[in-house]
Amino acid sequence: NICKLFDDSLLLLCPDKIYREKVLLFVIDVAPYMMKAAKVLQSLFTKMIHITCIVHGLHFISEEVCKHFSKVDSLISNGKTIAPEISLPPQPIITRWGTLLDAGAYYCDHFDTFLK
Repeated sequence: NICKLFDDSLLLLCPDKIYREKVLLFVIDVAPYMMKAAKVLQSLFTKMIHITCIVHGLHFISEEVCKHFSKVDSLISNGKTIAPEISLPPQPIITRWGTLLDAGAYYCDHFDTFLK
């Protein structure tokens, strides 16, 4: 389980002893099993602060925003036909962090070209 893996990893860093009072931060995603592990670990590592990764949050937000703009998929599909003079856009890959944001920034930079 995650708690055992956490302890084993700390023993790799300090083979003689786990210094529970020196573990200050635990950064994870929001998977339910990780949230459960964080609660257990916080009882063992009393100074530890548990936070979720902001990148996961940004990726989740970008996915939610995309759900509200269904016509964007059509624009992306027809981008080269609409504006052949600009470079190809980065392809958003749903499972890769930040690619939706990269694609959004590309279309923001070339917005005027797509309006023509």
